[in-house]
Amino acid sequence: GGMEKWDGPVKEDFTKVECKMITSRELINMIKSDRKIEIIDKRPENEYHEAHIPGAGSERDATAMDRPLIRFLLKKREWRIRRARENITLIYVYDNEFHAMRDCRYEKYFGHPGWHPEATETSTKENIYVLRGGMKAWEGDVERDYLEILKKKVKEKLK
Repeated sequence: GGMEKWDGPVKEDFTKVECKMITSRELINMIKSDRKIEIIDKRPENEYHEAHIPGAGSERDATAMDRPLIRFLLKKREWRIRRARENITLIYVYDNEFHAMRDCRYEKYFGHPGWHPEATETSTKENIYVLRGGMKAWEGDVERDYLEILKKKVKEKLK
């Protein structure tokens, strides 16, 4: 019994999963191309509202802590299937490269094509990048959520 008798697939070691970093210029070129991309900004919400890459989504908004875990996991699986089906390139933006690489590895590891019916090795493993240097290194345009910034300032004054 046990793993000695197992003849099925074995996933690679999580620590050996490699993630690619891209520069600000490479991301700008990707945005200008016809390539389907999704930019996930994983910085704290207030930093995201102050300045983010146009079209980037804040995962902090999408993964509210008050949501039941099972619902969150099912949504995440649906998102992975959609990303694989539509061959979407995923870009992570962080304020901390250690966390960026950890989450990139996690997404590549659990985005295994065998777990998602429409997935291919390329759509689940090759199309995930981390923006080198995060927003501090970003050289393109930025969007600001002035309403959210104003709400924060009003809340601070009311305290």
